[in-house]
Amino acid sequence: MKIKNVMKLVKFMGELVNLEGKVYGKLSVLSLNCVDRRAYWNCKCDCGNFTVIASYKLQSRHTKSCGCLYKKHLHSINRKPTPTYRSWQMMWQRCTNPHEIGYKYYGGRGITVCKRWEEFINFLEDMGIRPEGKTLDRIDSDRNYGPNNCKWSTPKEQANNRRIT
Repeated sequence: MKIKNVMKLVKFMGELVNLEGKVYGKLSVLSLNCVDRRAYWNCKCDCGNFTVIASYKLQSRHTKSCGCLYKKHLHSINRKPTPTYRSWQMMWQRCTNPHEIGYKYYGGRGITVCKRWEEFINFLEDMGIRPEGKTLDRIDSDRNYGPNNCKWSTPKEQANNRRIT
């Protein structure tokens, strides 16, 4: 479907942003699929799968693959996300999702995640598997999330590392 032909359909939505040719994580945007209150795009994942993703999920960086990244990091027995993956996911939510409860203390005050950590694989490579009883902690609570400013800490260590408000 050509974007020019769709413009009349999306007047109620505002401006349609052309994502064709752009890359979001492992997803390459191929073409517009349809518009039904939202624009949906045909995408090809680096793993070879094809999928259809809504614009807002691509632009917010909420969706980075066809699902292969998530599936790759599930426990093989009970199919739950690993503690390491959950730490990475919550870090992203705190910094990028204005609807997340703690957003105002992170993304809302300018705390971001380094570009390298947009992919879970890189986060895992830099931080290693989360040790039991520890969670992700920033060494300097006024700096961003990145390999030079993060460590796995106990709750007591984190309590001693709070910023002064």
